[in-house]
Amino acid sequence: MSQPGTIRLERPTPKIATITFSNPPVNLVTGQTVTRLHQLVAELGGDPGIQVVVFKSGVPGFFLNHFDLAAIADFPVPEGKDAVPIWTDVVLRLTKAPYITIASIRGRTRGGGNELALACDLRYASREKAMFGQPEVGGGLLPGGGGTERLPRLAGRDRALEIILSRSDYDAGQAERWGMGHAGPAGRRARRLRGHDDGPPGVLRQDLPGIRQVDGQPRDAAAGR
Repeated sequence: MSQPGTIRLERPTPKIATITFSNPPVNLVTGQTVTRLHQLVAELGGDPGIQVVVFKSGVPGFFLNHFDLAAIADFPVPEGKDAVPIWTDVVLRLTKAPYITIASIRGRTRGGGNELALACDLRYASREKAMFGQPEVGGGLLPGGGGTERLPRLAGRDRALEIILSRSDYDAGQAERWGMGHAGPAGRRARRLRGHDDGPPGVLRQDLPGIRQVDGQPRDAAAGR
C-alpha cells in the first residue's frame, strides 16, 4: 500500500495551483495517487478563483510513470454498470477543466503519466531530461486513459500508431517536431505563462471552451468516450 503524500498541492498565488507528484523512486501511479489526484482536480474545478494549474514532479528523473501493477488491487474499482474508471474520469475532467493545465516535464513519463500530460492544455519538456512513451502493448494492453484518442489528434494517425505499437521512448525534441509539446526549459517557460496573474478569472473561464476547439470539435470529444 502506498504511503500518504504521493501528491502535494501548493497555492503560490490565489489564482495558481501547483500539483507535485512525489512517489520515489520512480513516481509510479498508485491507487492513492489516482484517488488523491481525482479529488484535487474536482476541488480545483469548483474554485472560481483558479486560473492555472501546473503539474510537476518532486522526484528527479521522472515526471509521472506508468501504473504500479504490483499494487493493482489498491486501485479504486468502478461502481455501477455505467461507471467510468477513475483514471479515465481524471483525464476527462482535465480536458474540460475551467482552468489552464500545464505539464512541466523534467524526466521520464510513460503510460498513464504520458496520458495525463497529453490531457493537459500545454506541455513544456526539458530537452535534456524529458522522455515519453506508451508501453502498454508490451503487456497485451492498449492505453486506456485517452492515449489512443489524443495521440492521433496531436501527432496524426500514423505517428500515433508508431508510438503505441513500437513501445519506443521519444525525447522532447521528437515530441515538439510531432506537435505534442514544447521543448525547452520546462520550469522557466511554465513560470512565465503562469505569471500572468492579472485580470478577472471569469474571462479566462468563459474563453476556454473556444480555445480548446480542435478541428471544430470540443477538445473533450477526444477524451476516450
